[in-house]
Amino acid sequence: MNNLIANQRFHFGVYGILINDRRILMVKKSRGPYKGMYDLPGGGVEFNEKIEDALRREFKEEVNIVLDNYKFFNYNEYFSEYSNEKNEPRKVHHVGLYYLVTATFKSIKKDSDGQDSLGAEFIDINKFDIESISPIARPVIKSVISANMAKCNIGEYGIVLNRQGKFLILQLPINEEFTRKLWMFPGGRLESGEQPELGLKREVYEETGLKVKIVMPVHTARWGIENPAKYSVFYICRITGKEDVKISKEHVAYKWVDFKEIEKIYWHNINSKIAAKKTREMLAHGF
Repeated sequence: MNNLIANQRFHFGVYGILINDRRILMVKKSRGPYKGMYDLPGGGVEFNEKIEDALRREFKEEVNIVLDNYKFFNYNEYFSEYSNEKNEPRKVHHVGLYYLVTATFKSIKKDSDGQDSLGAEFIDINKFDIESISPIARPVIKSVISANMAKCNIGEYGIVLNRQGKFLILQLPINEEFTRKLWMFPGGRLESGEQPELGLKREVYEETGLKVKIVMPVHTARWGIENPAKYSVFYICRITGKEDVKISKEHVAYKWVDFKEIEKIYWHNINSKIAAKKTREMLAHGF
C-alpha cells in the first residue's frame, strides 16, 4: 500500500441533534480533524450495524443518554487534512447523517468517554460561536437554529393531579428577574420535531421526576408581543406511578395545592391561574 492510500481515511458516521430548552447538546473533540472543536454526539457505524442502532449506541457511550425517538434531519460531507497524534499527515473524507432526537434523562456525561470526546454540555443556540463548531456540523447547526427561530415558541404545562385531588406547583428562584416567590405548573418549551404529548411528559419528568398520563387540554393562550408568536398550552394530567416529587435545579420548592387556594397563589403567569380555574370547573362537572 503506498503512502497516499495509507494516509487516506473514509469515515461514515451518524449523529443526533438533542435540543433542550433552546440548548443543543454538544461534545468537545479530543483528537482527530476536529480536535478542540464542538461536535454533535455520535460516531461511526460499525460493520453489520443498522444506522439507528449505531445512533442509540453512540449516544449511550458518549453522553450516557438513552434515546426515546429519532427522525432523520439532514446529511453532510466534508473533506479535510490534518496531522494525527504522531504528526503523520491524514486526508479524511467524512460523511455524516443527522437525526433530530428526543430523550428523557436526568444528567449527561460531562467527562471524557476515553475515546475522542472530552465531555458533553448543552450550549444555548443564541450564544453559539459558529467557528468553534466542527466544519461538517456547522451547516447542520445553522439549519437547526434557523428552523427553531422560524417556528412559534410553544410551551406546554401540566396541571398534575395527585390521588387526593390536589395539583402540583413549582416555585421559581428569587433573582433579578423574579423578585418574589412565584409559582408555576411543571412544563416548558416543546422541542423541534417533538410530539406534543411526549414533550409534556418529558418536561414534567425532568422537572418533578413524576410519570404522568395526559387527560386532556384545558387552556390555550398567546402571550407576549414577540414575533414569532409564543403560545402556552395547559393539560390536565394524572400521576401513573409513585407520587415522589424530585424537583430539578430550575426550581427551589414544590407544594400540592387545593383548588380552593387558587386566589392565594402568586402566579408566574396569569394564564396559569386561568388554567387552574378552568380545571376546577371541569373537575366539578365530572371530568
